Amino acid sequence: MPGQNEQAACIFCRLAEREREFFAYQDERVVVFPVLHPRAAGHLVVAPREHYRNAFDLPEDLAGHVMAVGARMGQLLRRELGCTGILLAMNNEPPGQVVFHAHLHVIPRREGDFLDGEKPPEADRSELRALAARLRAALASG
Repeated sequence: MPGQNEQAACIFCRLAEREREFFAYQDERVVVFPVLHPRAAGHLVVAPREHYRNAFDLPEDLAGHVMAVGARMGQLLRRELGCTGILLAMNNEPPGQVVFHAHLHVIPRREGDFLDGEKPPEADRSELRALAARLRAALASG
C-alpha cells in the first residue's frame, strides 16, 4: 500500500472523492470517467477507488472487477459511439504510465485510427518457444 503522501498527491484519488459529475459509472470499488487527453473520442478510464500504484499491486478480485467493468463500458461505447472495437490496456510504470494509480484504459477503436498501422513482422518461432519455456521455468520455481 502507498504512503500517505503518494495517496494525497494522487489525482485519481482526488477525482474519486470530488469530481462525481465526470463519472460515467461508479460502484463501491471503482469509478469510470472520460480522460482529459483522450487517444480517441470516448476514451475512458476505470480506476479503483482505493489507491494502488499499478496492476501489480491490485488484489486479484479487484483486478477482475476492473476488467469486467471495463468490458461492460466497452460494450456501451460500441453501441453508443458506433466504434468497431475496443482496446483495454493498463500501463505499469514508465514508459507510458503518467498517473501512478492503477487504472484500465477503455479506448474506442476505428479503422484507420492511431493503432491501425502496418502489421508487425512475424516473430522468430524459436524465440517464442524460448520465451515460453523461460516463463514456465520461472513459474515452476516460484
